[in-house]
Amino acid sequence: NHQGVVAFLSPITFHDLEETITGVFEKGEVPLILILDHLTDVRNFGAIVRTAECAGVSAIIIPQKGAAQINYDAIKTSSGALFNIPICRVRNLKVAIQYLKNSGLKIVGTSEKADNDYYNSAM
Repeated sequence: NHQGVVAFLSPITFHDLEETITGVFEKGEVPLILILDHLTDVRNFGAIVRTAECAGVSAIIIPQKGAAQINYDAIKTSSGALFNIPICRVRNLKVAIQYLKNSGLKIVGTSEKADNDYYNSAM
């Protein structure tokens, strides 16, 4: 007897941004954080996460609103990488970027129209 209650659960656990960054620094690593904005296609999201894991990304930041849903298709497309990279969902990306700057990280914007990949950029 269900009593009229339904719950929707996320297939992954979202991580706190501050705790994630602190944890990366405590391990003695230099964080590589991927910030995704205006990405709504779940399969593109999954493919990006899969590539991010191979590239050594420490965490991925997405906005609470307007981001692709993390569902079965995203997990399948990521080949399970969504279970390996911390996903931090934040209310305001501008505030998150400022936090990263204050933590000593350099912020670099990218575009698919760029001539260089991030491996060859002068950071």
